[in-house]
Order: sequence, then structure tokens, then C-alpha cells
Amino acid sequence: AAYGNPRLLPERSRQLVVGLEQPLPFRALLRIEGYSKWLDRLVVNPDTDSGVRTLQAAGQPVFQNSGTGYARGIDLLLVGRTPRLSYGFSGSLLHSERTNPLASGPQTYAAPWDQRVTLSANLSATVGTGWLLSGRATFHTGRPTTDVLGFTRDEATQKFVPIFGPTNGARFPAYFESSIRAEKQFRIGALQLAWYAELLNVTNTQNVFIYTYGKGDFANNVEPDKGTFNHLPIRPFFGIRCEN
Repeated sequence: AAYGNPRLLPERSRQLVVGLEQPLPFRALLRIEGYSKWLDRLVVNPDTDSGVRTLQAAGQPVFQNSGTGYARGIDLLLVGRTPRLSYGFSGSLLHSERTNPLASGPQTYAAPWDQRVTLSANLSATVGTGWLLSGRATFHTGRPTTDVLGFTRDEATQKFVPIFGPTNGARFPAYFESSIRAEKQFRIGALQLAWYAELLNVTNTQNVFIYTYGKGDFANNVEPDKGTFNHLPIRPFFGIRCEN
């Protein structure tokens, strides 16, 4: 009770999904879905020390059920096959926001996972006897992030204090990754086996996962350097699968 609010209510979501699914005459299936979600009673709190102190002085809890939000979007899926090929394509368009009435800056901002556009494609081919070759590619627009606009000097703590831009007002760069895989099936007695080799992120794309900052040199007034923590590079995998 000293730090939280035992009287918090459950957060609430109301959802509506409308879809259309249509088989196509060339051994394919098309599906389109549209959805909308309305969120309320979300748990929020002030984003500054002064906001916390103001609520405490008024005898109000720091954590409250006053947040709201929504998410809406469209999803598209197309899958199909031929005697030797199977393929798929998916795409989505998303928009999601959250509102925190206790925030000191912008009170409505993009949700952390609001990747507006996502595209994905895959292709598999049966080659020869027991060989399966496949590839996959994925693209996302960047996730929201809060920019660091600069730094001020805090003489009391001898540290640089960041100056933040609007909450989730910027975005990470777009994200792309592709992978390839080869698989060979064979039998040993009653066992069905397959060995496979796979390369994830075959293009070795160094997508930005998050920005990082050093400590800087306070005594010499050298501000912290900006760096990046990236997604994993190219990754090879070898394995064997057994089915009875």
C-alpha cells in the first residue's frame, strides 16, 4: 500500500474483428481481417517526480485506472501451392495509441509496439527426391522511441541529465531480415528423418534494437556518446529431425 494501489481495477478491452476468407481457383486461399480494440481503465502514473509529489500531497494514489487506448488495423494473408511449390504472403497495417492523463508532456502517444507496416513472404520448393528448399523475408517499419534531444549538467550529482523529446515521438529505423533453409528427408527402417541447414538473417542486416548512451566525461564537459544495440547477425543452424 505504501508504493502501489491495492484498489486498482482490472484493465478492460473491447474488441471487434471482421474477416473475409475466400478459396481461389488456383489452389490458394485469401483472407482479409479488420479489427479494432478499445482499451480503458489502464493503469497509469505520473512520469515526473513533481507529478508524484502533487498526487501524494492531495492524498491520491500514484497508480490510477485513468489510462485509455486503442488499436486498429488490417491483416492480409495469401497462401497457395502447386505440385512442387508452396508460397505465402502476409501484410498488416496497424495504428495503436495510449493516453496517460497524468503525463507531464504529450498525454497521447504511439504504443511501444506500434509498427505501422509489416510485410512477410515465404517460398518453399520440392527439388529432386526428398529435398526441400525454402526462403523467408520479413519487413517492419520502426517501433516508436523517445528521442534524447540533448543533456544538461547536474552539478549536485556530477552527471549529465538527458533532455527527452515527445514520448514515443520518434521511430527506430525500418527492420528487414531474410532466411534460407535446405532440408533432406530420408528413412531408416520405420523412422522418418530429415537433416537441415538454415541461415537466419542471411543478409547480415544490422537492424537497430535500441539506442544506448555512455556516461560521458563530466569534468571535461564531454557529453555521452550515442550508440546502438543491434539485432543478432547472421546465424547458421544445423540439425536433424526424427518422426515415427
